[in-house]
Amino acid sequence: YCINIYAYKPPGACPAYFFFIDYCKMSVTYLQHQPDPKTLKKPVQGLTLKGDRIQLLPLDPSKDYKVLYNISKDKHDWIWQFMPYGPFKDESEFLEYTNAQQSNPNTVAFTIFDVQSQQKIGVVSILNISAIFKRFEIGGIWFTPTFHRTYANTETCYLLLKHAFEDLGYRRVEWKCDNRHSKSKAAAQRLGFSPEGVFRQHMMIKGLNRDTAWFGMIDKDWKDTVKDKFEKKMLYPKKVKDN
Repeated sequence: YCINIYAYKPPGACPAYFFFIDYCKMSVTYLQHQPDPKTLKKPVQGLTLKGDRIQLLPLDPSKDYKVLYNISKDKHDWIWQFMPYGPFKDESEFLEYTNAQQSNPNTVAFTIFDVQSQQKIGVVSILNISAIFKRFEIGGIWFTPTFHRTYANTETCYLLLKHAFEDLGYRRVEWKCDNRHSKSKAAAQRLGFSPEGVFRQHMMIKGLNRDTAWFGMIDKDWKDTVKDKFEKKMLYPKKVKDN
């Protein structure tokens, strides 16, 4: 319909009429250049990603919540300092959190499983998925303190980055955190994310202002340097040496 009225310009038409015509043209142009939804790739619920020492299993609230609650409570309440949720007063409240993570249509949540100890050690999520623009965010990540400063976070993020850039053909992965969270910012840069600035007064979290530090990685970064850094220096140096 929009296309058919392009050529018709009634005499004495008001400016609003021509604005409407221009709007129609822009809308048609936009729609013509959108990819076919059937061809879009995105992370799916129920996805499992397996590494040598870490496996990312689909978060199953009914099976996982008790174990995850027990490794994150009491003396470990500081885990939740910069999170929008937690600490949780009881198992029931923690179950609500896991249900919310699992049921969000734009989130794919994982339970982080350590192969050697056969333990569930934390949670990570793929957030803010944009299949059209081929990007997502790694977030909502936490570990029991036993696995802080170990291979766990490194291999967890490697599996997600590899899935993004190699399985899905995505162009960009993001990492965001509270600008006060120096450990998260340091982890992002260690993993190969580049700092992209700070969104001042971006959110209110637990009644406090949050300035959000943004980090990004693009497909070129992954291909040129980051993948090799993960595989040859951070995760599997012995395997590379043996080969």
